[in-house]
Amino acid sequence: LSDSKSRPEPPAGSDETAPSTDFEGLPAFLAELAAQLDANTPPKDPEELLASGWSDVSSKTAACFVKIIKKPTMRTKACIDIQTVKQAKHFPWVVVQDGQLAGGAIPIFLAIDHWPLWFPFCQSVRKIAQLGVNKAVFHLRFKVAIVTADAVLMASLVDNLDNTGSIDVIFATPPVGAEGKEWLGAKVPEKSAMARVVIPSQRISMRPDTVESGRLVFQTETIDEIQIDWVTKLFWQACSTRVIGLIASMQKKYRGSALEAHFAAPTDQAEKERHAYIALEERITKLLEGASPGFQ
Repeated sequence: LSDSKSRPEPPAGSDETAPSTDFEGLPAFLAELAAQLDANTPPKDPEELLASGWSDVSSKTAACFVKIIKKPTMRTKACIDIQTVKQAKHFPWVVVQDGQLAGGAIPIFLAIDHWPLWFPFCQSVRKIAQLGVNKAVFHLRFKVAIVTADAVLMASLVDNLDNTGSIDVIFATPPVGAEGKEWLGAKVPEKSAMARVVIPSQRISMRPDTVESGRLVFQTETIDEIQIDWVTKLFWQACSTRVIGLIASMQKKYRGSALEAHFAAPTDQAEKERHAYIALEERITKLLEGASPGFQ
């Protein structure tokens, strides 16, 4: 795995330079993605997964299965299930101190501009469009061993606490061949790596058991230009075993960090994000205390 010290710093001022777009079809687009993810949820039984062609790359701290499909189109499916306490003793979802945002797993993860500081294999990120509060499109570049790949990725935070007891992050990318075209109100940049990753749909569901622990359930499907089985398995296995610990480590270093500066920036967007996360922390706490149906 690459040494974090060798990773380039995230581009300065990406929040300032990314244009804000008012894409009217975004709610319907997100609803369609959620329905697609629900319809394609992988089986929960490991034996059923193995019987249908999935490979088990699990560890002691995370269940991780990968299915590599060669025909008619090269595709990869992955599903991950993690109890956070197996990887980090303390994993607070949102941290608020004296009425001020002070980090937390969800804000750290959603500050995608800063993934090169900690996310496995991520070399660079540029925000290309702001779609709303905690909704944006990014251009990311990764390197795994000798393979480089980029992705134009939409990420959106969705509060499903009242329905499923989860906070979800939904991801998607433009379809194949979208370079130079408009997607969600943003122009899709040209490919900057050996391969462009296309993700029809992807979701992380975070289900709090306490204010600093819970369960993460992840599912994804990608359309692959390049498919090297061991590289694919290495990537998803590394994500399943390292991301929780890396986020917990970033939380310990939050004070005085680039992440703190990101959320403390004197911009309208940063202020909206701060308020949204403080409100989310209150919701998580109240729903846990009230034994909301989603948490039972």
